[in-house]
Amino acid sequence: YPKLPNMPEATGTVSASDFARAVQQAVTAAGRDDMLPVLTGVRLEIDGSTMSLLATDRFRLSQRELTWNPQQPDITRAALVPAKVLAETAKSLTSGAEITIAMSSGEAGEGLIGFEGTGGNGTRRTTTRLLDGDYPKVTSLFPTSVDTTAIVETAQLAEACKRVSLVAERNMPVRLRFAEDSVRIEAGTGEDAQASETFEAKIDGPELEIAFSPQFLLDGLGVVGDQPLAVPAFDRMGVPGGVQQAIGRGDALAPVPAAYVACYFGLMNPRRSWIVSSGDYSYGLYLYGFVIQQCAAAFGPLQHWYLNLLVSLPLSFGVAMASWHLVEKHALRLRGRVEALEAA
Repeated sequence: YPKLPNMPEATGTVSASDFARAVQQAVTAAGRDDMLPVLTGVRLEIDGSTMSLLATDRFRLSQRELTWNPQQPDITRAALVPAKVLAETAKSLTSGAEITIAMSSGEAGEGLIGFEGTGGNGTRRTTTRLLDGDYPKVTSLFPTSVDTTAIVETAQLAEACKRVSLVAERNMPVRLRFAEDSVRIEAGTGEDAQASETFEAKIDGPELEIAFSPQFLLDGLGVVGDQPLAVPAFDRMGVPGGVQQAIGRGDALAPVPAAYVACYFGLMNPRRSWIVSSGDYSYGLYLYGFVIQQCAAAFGPLQHWYLNLLVSLPLSFGVAMASWHLVEKHALRLRGRVEALEAA
């Protein structure tokens, strides 16, 4: 049996129940795609007596802070811990009062983190190797101010979201309207099935309507607890894939008429300009258009469809032209030689 790695030097202690609760709330937003291993971890940051847990899967963010008892009052450390291991470890060590955390500092136990506490009928120690890679700097994406805050009952909002989201089509959001000391949650548009519910809430700020992914909203509400919840609402978060990504109604409905307009102009077969006649750019647009759109969407202000279109369309066309004149056109000239070789 392989020899177990030595625990790094103890860094400090934290309440077992508080740590387990914080980990449960943080890992909700951790990624599950093994193709992006960095995002499958939780970034554990220590700054003095403050411990911060940060996770993201590109579509939402979670951050949980708690106090702990460090061995050194001015300690500063950071580690990227696999989310699944962290969640299972924190849950298994809740029998005792405290958990000892041991983080490596570049000497013994480098690349490891250890946890020690009471689990089952004795002391349990867990060590795990840290994930490699640079974690994205996402803390700056959290807005520092809010426009509207609503105090709602967590269970009431969760149950309403479950009922209303039954009529929401796949990948369609549920809309929340904050106004007149009430919150209205609704889903469905046009001739499709629609549902809505209204319940009381304490509203501080102007009227506002935002939209959420129903599953993301339920995931967040599921780890909050039963206490009343303060929901900060933003008219425009500007966060690429944030925890509570605000989607305007126009942004949600625009793809449908935009698709019809594109088909209409395509079927009109208009007279080709000299730019279009100079090459076949269709494959380049198909190949690079989506990539450029997603890169533009990574910037908060360009998430709105009209801004994204204004930036992505000329860039995609320019890259498609370059691809045709520099790569595709020359590659097609080799087709005759390839056919001759195959015939031989």
